[in-house]
Amino acid sequence: TISSRDWMNSSNSAPPDMSPARGSNRAEGLNIPVPALNVSRTVAAPVIFMRGVGNNSATAGQEQNVAFYIDDVYYPSMTAALTEFNNIERIEVLKGPQGTLFGRNTTGGLVHIITKDPAHEPSGKVQAGYANYETVSGSAYSTRGLTDTLAADLSATGYKQSKGWGHNIFNGREVNKRSSLALRSKALWTPTDDTRITLTGDYSRTKGDVGSTRQRLPGPLLQNLRTATGAPLTLNGVPANYANAPFNGVP
Repeated sequence: TISSRDWMNSSNSAPPDMSPARGSNRAEGLNIPVPALNVSRTVAAPVIFMRGVGNNSATAGQEQNVAFYIDDVYYPSMTAALTEFNNIERIEVLKGPQGTLFGRNTTGGLVHIITKDPAHEPSGKVQAGYANYETVSGSAYSTRGLTDTLAADLSATGYKQSKGWGHNIFNGREVNKRSSLALRSKALWTPTDDTRITLTGDYSRTKGDVGSTRQRLPGPLLQNLRTATGAPLTLNGVPANYANAPFNGVP
């Protein structure tokens, strides 16, 4: 296979518009540092457009027109771009139609996130935060050498919004809340100077209804319906109340 690093090291095939982007922990944060890239979010998946080329659909099983890679591995699921990171080394963006070996023949381009390799020198960092709507967030990263030739790391990041942005007046519940958890680990084995074997595992879970659309189902929802003058509302001579109020003609 041909990785983006191979493309960068090749003077003949390196695309002139490969743009490393720094300072972001998710694909949604690339709108400002990367020109001609637009990343928006739906409930199910992000929507990525490159130079106006993209796909608005977030249907399960459908691939994007802008490919998404993590550490040279292609992620066919569009929901993979919702993952958060706290161990990003760099983010690369390739614009325009891609080839078969790297890029999946996409017409818009690709986004490639490269995470840090484990280090033998022990190190780590921990962050915690508290924000509006009772939102608690946390992040932790640790790496160390296990043997002279084996090193491993572990990164975890997540947040939980306990108070919603809205209120459902029908059932009294709070709505428009989010929570997320992402775990990622790498093991790097270097038995010789010319051999590198990397094992990577990741897990992510995102829950929320922000941006979801709701449609009222047929059936009674309101009680004691009245007109603008305050008189009880009747439909075909029958009072429209909680017990028999129709919706769009459906009782």
